[in-house]
Amino acid sequence: LSEFKIPNHIRQIHTILSKFDDQLYIGTETGLFSYANGEWYTFNEFIGKNSFALYRSPNNDIIANIKYDLFIIHHKNSEQINLPISLEKIGPHILGFNEEKQLTVLSDQGLFIIQKNSVQHITTQNGLSSNGTGSSFVDKQNNFWVGTSSGGINKLKTKIFRTLSKEDGMNDDGSTGILETKDDGILIANNCAGVSQYLNEKFTGKYRSLNGVCVWSIYED
Repeated sequence: LSEFKIPNHIRQIHTILSKFDDQLYIGTETGLFSYANGEWYTFNEFIGKNSFALYRSPNNDIIANIKYDLFIIHHKNSEQINLPISLEKIGPHILGFNEEKQLTVLSDQGLFIIQKNSVQHITTQNGLSSNGTGSSFVDKQNNFWVGTSSGGINKLKTKIFRTLSKEDGMNDDGSTGILETKDDGILIANNCAGVSQYLNEKFTGKYRSLNGVCVWSIYED
């Protein structure tokens, strides 16, 4: 055991996490600090702010939870993660990542899975054994395990198929052709109901002039 000396102004340490062998991050009551290549660095944007938790993402990014805001931490700078949900309203929580590498908030209100611009809230109404969640783990078979305060352990697995139909905005349930376009959208030939466009996780009526037209195949040149 050897002593590792730190600057006198670094006190009330909450959490320590390394990114690589030469990068160390320290979250304290009064700010965030890093130690790399033998040098200490103070993140000025967080001076006086409680940096109470550090997490490692599946991509090996360091995520700091600072006064209910999340930041990706680099060696000498940071970038804020904009969430479609208020962590302050959720209250006490910890972070995890599910089998799809999506950021997951575990709290006494259940799970909140961050999906781009939306949030999936999983509670006992969705089959969770208890709303009090506090730990998570993804195993080698890509199962998502969640530990609860009073309901044991839950194993969650994303459904293999998601069904999209006329109820979701598609012209019709019949599909005679499908194509992924260069803008990452999807065009669906809907039998004799024209063409539907699926882009940014929703259907749009871009090709209304084709409504009622029988389309048997579709191609992008």
